[in-house]
Amino acid sequence: MQRKAVRLVGLAAAALALLLGGYSVFSVSPEDSPQIRQIHGKGTIKVGVKADQPGLASETTPGQWQGFEIDLAYNIAAGLGFPRHKVKFRAVETKDRDRLLQSGEVDFVLATWTMDGSQATKARKHASVPLSFVGPYFKTSLSALVWGTEEGVASVEGIDDIREYDRDRICTAVGSTSEDYLKKEDVDHTTKASYQQCWNDENVHVVITDEIILAGLNQMNDYRTGEGEEAKKGHVVRLAGTVESYGVGLTAGDPIFEYLTCRAIPKDWESNVSTNLEEMAKKHLDSEWVRPTVKFPECSRLDAWKYKMRNFFF
Repeated sequence: MQRKAVRLVGLAAAALALLLGGYSVFSVSPEDSPQIRQIHGKGTIKVGVKADQPGLASETTPGQWQGFEIDLAYNIAAGLGFPRHKVKFRAVETKDRDRLLQSGEVDFVLATWTMDGSQATKARKHASVPLSFVGPYFKTSLSALVWGTEEGVASVEGIDDIREYDRDRICTAVGSTSEDYLKKEDVDHTTKASYQQCWNDENVHVVITDEIILAGLNQMNDYRTGEGEEAKKGHVVRLAGTVESYGVGLTAGDPIFEYLTCRAIPKDWESNVSTNLEEMAKKHLDSEWVRPTVKFPECSRLDAWKYKMRNFFF
């Protein structure tokens, strides 16, 4: 009876606030989220990103980051009330994205995380710290980066041709959707912590992952090539029938955090792709490459508002 009375008083107060023009009661801001307030209490917000994926996210020099996901991270952080100098990046690998987020070592993750992949699906069902994903913010497809001359690679047209390579010649990142794909296709392969580690291995001739990541690997090799030095040059071969949709990883249970993250995704998206990805993709994937069509998520302000009301009154 007492709880019912409190609820009725709360609803009456909300109605009165609306009549009196109290719009702030019905709006949603970072201050309304206990989780975001807790992060503000630490002074900085920590974002998990890849450190070796040019165009998407890379640490060019110690403490200096650039790429599509880096710019998106700044936009999300701004929507949560953090200026650029309050944003700190933490390098993550595919295999530990979920663990670092669940342990609180990072506050959200932007690391080419396929939101419907096996790692994300498992993370949503975690017994003590389930995760949620907001997106998609980008779409791409699985491909193979094959080392060799253009003429030599021309005969590689799909996964059936890749099967002809020895196990130690084919590599992908452990815990990735590309690893799931290779297992499903019954392609024997090796794994490493990152795609760059795969490509740096002299034995590896084929790296399997998303085509936009592979474009970055080739881009990195371009920068490393010096006078008299021959880079390990690859050619991208698309694998048919695959779609990878990237999402922002968050700890579950805070609709306000999700809503504010969702609102930031479309901001400056076109210019972000143009600045960080377009030239690289046209050079290393296809001269006719066009940015993907991404159906941005619908941002549920109602869920965020209901969450605010529960915390406001109870």
